[in-house]
Amino acid sequence: MTKYYVGNQIMYMNKYGYSMTEAEYEAGRQKDRDAGFRDRMAGFYDKWYRYNHSDNGKAYDEGVALALKTNNHSEDFYLIEVIESCIS
Repeated sequence: MTKYYVGNQIMYMNKYGYSMTEAEYEAGRQKDRDAGFRDRMAGFYDKWYRYNHSDNGKAYDEGVALALKTNNHSEDFYLIEVIESCIS
């Protein structure tokens, strides 16, 4: 993710050349954090979701870490490999 400025506005460009505002970028990160939290609470860890985002899964892992801080998560989880996500 490349950060740049247009006037005084912060913009981001992903590896595909898509530009977004700072608000759009943060909304995407929040969506990824929510997905990580939701998946871990449900007993999953989705490697495809994690590795196929512009921040290399940092926001997804933040959500997973937040879920682990609660006492309501299962100790066991199912690891969804990348290939399994592609077949479905």
